[in-house]
Amino acid sequence: MESSPRKAVFTRKVLSAARRFPALFPRRIRCIAESHEHFINRSANKKFPSWASFFYDPEKTIKLKGIGCVLELTSRELAMLREWHERSKHTWIDDRHVEAVYARSYLSSPRENIVGNVSFGGNLGPGSVDHLEDGPRYFSGCLLSLALLPSGSAYLNLYFWAKPTATGMVQGVDTSSLTPTAEFKGYNLFRKNNLAVSYYRSDYLAGQMLRDRMAMLEDDAFAGLDNILKKIGMPGSSCRYIFKGWDFINDSDRLIFADQGNSNQLDDYQAQEYVYRTYQGACVRELLSKGVFLDLNEFKSERYDLLEVRSQRYSSFGREYDLDEFTKSANQIFDSVMVVSLPGHFYYKIKCQLKILEKHIGFELENTHCSEKQTKLFSIIENLTLVKDEIDQLRKYTSWVCPERYLAVYEGRLNGLSDFVLKVLARADREYKFVNDKINIKIVNSNRHYSLMLGVFAVVQIALACLAIDWGKWLN
Repeated sequence: MESSPRKAVFTRKVLSAARRFPALFPRRIRCIAESHEHFINRSANKKFPSWASFFYDPEKTIKLKGIGCVLELTSRELAMLREWHERSKHTWIDDRHVEAVYARSYLSSPRENIVGNVSFGGNLGPGSVDHLEDGPRYFSGCLLSLALLPSGSAYLNLYFWAKPTATGMVQGVDTSSLTPTAEFKGYNLFRKNNLAVSYYRSDYLAGQMLRDRMAMLEDDAFAGLDNILKKIGMPGSSCRYIFKGWDFINDSDRLIFADQGNSNQLDDYQAQEYVYRTYQGACVRELLSKGVFLDLNEFKSERYDLLEVRSQRYSSFGREYDLDEFTKSANQIFDSVMVVSLPGHFYYKIKCQLKILEKHIGFELENTHCSEKQTKLFSIIENLTLVKDEIDQLRKYTSWVCPERYLAVYEGRLNGLSDFVLKVLARADREYKFVNDKINIKIVNSNRHYSLMLGVFAVVQIALACLAIDWGKWLN
């Protein structure tokens, strides 16, 4: 449960008034005020860190390089992107380049091409196709790249380069003003349930501050993303799934995870700083041995989908170009861990189809006609088959699109998705067969009914014909 500064102020004022004027408050609130005073006195004797960081970084070697966003494009949106690209006629763009970026072939291998840069707050720089006069506060620019799959799908990658001030939002944050707080559940103190009190220690509030600041950085990047999509003519981020990846780099051999433990037992530096990430989490050992920390946020405890910290000493690079690639280049889909964004999109599409399927097979059973159910099931099967085709194509070109160090993670996710989509597809196929059989039975029954009606009409017609005959003429 997140702390609310407004509730904390309200609770503090109420409890303070209850201690000063106890006769004006009921016994329950007086008891809460007394216990709260003990809590504050006990907390005052404890030593709390005055700084907070997302990662342990005593040497100040970690910095936020950028945030990557990947979204899938429809055919119409791909055409819009090309039109926007062609409208931005600058010296470095020619027709052959544009054609090479957007040419689609169902027989070629997956590929990714650079669309161009979008600069923020200034004139167009080299390689820029557009600019935003009022860009994000914590990001200096955005690189757009386009990945095309043999299945026909298109994915747009937008990588936002972070300014130096962005790192200061999550590393070395001043938390000296934070104090332990207590909060009522609600503002209406005449309701008994609202008198439940939640207590928050300073270290918890420091963690919440870091989470809020990460959300602020993400919202800032997404504001820039929405403005770019608006320029292109596409719908904004609120109505589509977007894979979000954080990119940190570390001028060191590896990322250090300090044990937070008891603040009284920490060394001088640790005693002064609260570290949010004090454990390795679910990270592949092979990546840790290569100096890469990777968090795929499997349980969705945070808003991002991916967080990566690549550790390598800057002095280890033999060429200036290699160092620039590490510290300045964007994370393109097929050249980085952002390649796992594609399985992320596949999983999202499978889950969407599964939710629709569950509405028609018992979980949230809808009373629909067989013909309508047949149409929806056919659409589900069609969409799942397309996802299966995309997964099969990427599994075919795994070593082509994925850097070697991320192969274990990438292949594992693709294999798991392949099993997942086959299970959902098999259930949809079975349900579709049942619906078809039910419709066929109805057709047979209706044909039997119509045959009986036609037989009756035939008898009536014969009887009418017999009545029209002049039987006297034939009898004479």
